[in-house]
This record gives sequence, C-alpha cells and structure tokens, in this order.
Amino acid sequence: MKISIILAFIIIPFITSCGGGGSSANNPGITPPVRDFTNLKIIAPPSAGMYVGQYEWASGDINTFEQAIGKKAALWSRQWPMDNFDEITGQPVFPVAEANQAWNNGQVVLANGFDINVGPGNPFADFTIDKLLNGDFNAQLDALAEQLRAFGKPVIFMAGREPNGILSEYFGGFGADGDKSFSWAVQNQAGFAEFDPSVFPNPELYTDLADPTVCDGVERLAAAQRYYHHYLVDVKGLKFLTFEGMGWATTTVDEILTQAIDNGAGTHEQTLIQSCYDYRNFYPGNDYVDWVSLNFYTVDFFKDAWPQFNLPFDILISTQTYLDRLS
Repeated sequence: MKISIILAFIIIPFITSCGGGGSSANNPGITPPVRDFTNLKIIAPPSAGMYVGQYEWASGDINTFEQAIGKKAALWSRQWPMDNFDEITGQPVFPVAEANQAWNNGQVVLANGFDINVGPGNPFADFTIDKLLNGDFNAQLDALAEQLRAFGKPVIFMAGREPNGILSEYFGGFGADGDKSFSWAVQNQAGFAEFDPSVFPNPELYTDLADPTVCDGVERLAAAQRYYHHYLVDVKGLKFLTFEGMGWATTTVDEILTQAIDNGAGTHEQTLIQSCYDYRNFYPGNDYVDWVSLNFYTVDFFKDAWPQFNLPFDILISTQTYLDRLS
C-alpha cells in the first residue's frame, strides 16, 4: 500500500462550525448566512498525534484503508495527487463542481499546479522550473486561479509530490536552464552553482537560494514552491490555499549513499547525493509551507510493486503493522 501522510479529519471543524443551521431550521423563511471561507486555511493542528490520509493510488484504496482502520480518510483529489491536469495540453486544472461535491461530503480537497518534477514524465512537455520562475506560465496559472476562486473554500495546494522519490531522476532540474537530470549532473561533474535565481522576476523571494554548496535541483524545488505561494496568494489573492511540503519520500542520505557506493559512485556523485538528499536543504521556509508532509511505503507494497529495486526491506514495516497502529 502507498501511504501519504498529510491531513485527515481536518475538514470536520470547518463543516460543523458553518453556523446558521439551528435558526434557519426553526425559521424556514429565513435564509441562513453564507459563510465566507476565502481567508480560511486548513491549519488547525491535532490535539495529539498526526493527521493521516490515503488517496487512490489504485482504485478502491481509500475504501480499503478506511475499512482496515475503522476511520475516515478525508482527502479528495480528482486523480491521485499531482495528476489533475488536462490530458491534451498538460495544463493543471481544478474541477470546481466535483470539488464542491467532495466538500459537501466532508472531504479535504487537493489541488496542484504544474508538476515541478522536471523530466520526460511531466505532463506539460516543455515545463522547467526556470520557465515557471520567469513567468512563462502565468497565463495558465491565471486560469487555474480563477477555477480555485470559483470554489472559494480551503484547499490543500501541492507544488510537487515526492521529488526525491525512487522514480524521480530530476529533482527540480540541473544545468544552466534547469532541464538536465541528476545523471547528467553526475556525468558532467555539475549540479552546483548553476542555478542563479537573481536573474528572475521577484529575486527577493530567493536571496538565500544561491548557495554554491547546495544541490541546484533542490534549490530549484524550494524556489518553485515560493513562486507558487507568491503568485497564487500574494498576486492572485487566494488566501484560502494551504501549502503542504511536497510529500518528501522518507529516504535517508545514508541509504542512497550506501547503494551508490556499492554501485561504484565516485567522489562527485557522493557529494551530490549528500546535498540533494539532505532534508535540511528541502524546506522552502515557514512563509511558504503550512504543513510538512511525507510519503512512505510499506514493505509489502515495495516487494510486490517494485521488486526490481534493491531496498532495505528490514527497516520497513508491513502494511498490516501500519494499519494496526492506526486502528
């Protein structure tokens, strides 16, 4: 089972506090006031523990998860996260009518922009983070912003998903234009000090992201999250967006480094791995993240779905153990 630790049940306080229900029920001629959600974020912390959710990695996953733990996973996305895009253009979309139905069902609604995982798998073929920062996609973001505005209620916005995961080869992109892969950076003794955020509009957003000792691919990811927050919240005024932290995979530097050394990694590759997989370099900053989110996988999912990967199965728990701890 693929698990995404993020939010669940968080929508309940907002639904139960909508107000006006009692008086309008007793006075059917009175129209209850419509609550303004446009400045409300999903930020109430749990009194203890954490919020946990499940999405449809495969059809029926949410129902299976809820049945197993006896609790409700209050997340909704038209597709699994980062997959809400037009299949022809690759442009991100937000399905307002479906989202309203999910909201009325008491579910937390997820939205996404362009997938900032650069590379051949990106649904928008010409996407790079450098182009995003340059404003090349503002017209598409304007259209997305109007769809979100039409919904007008708290939404979790995902700038990216698991950019350090085992299927991610690009992070946020390498090279002078941000369109090269991690492998390219290794082969070309590159990956540092080629990302210059001062050349883009709003350079004040990125003043601390020109560190020549930090992997360019990770600095670009942080810059992309900051740009999304700036453009959608500050410029477009969508103050009801709650930003999560990209759902980083729970992979440690030591795990990746050990595998790379076993495969003959040289000094430069080892240095690049240590920087790119260092969690201290991932975080875009408190001003741009409302929730820290992580993705992790249970051992039987790994063994069944991706047997080709040589992974440290002994440190991973089984799906049943995980579910037992939640129930």
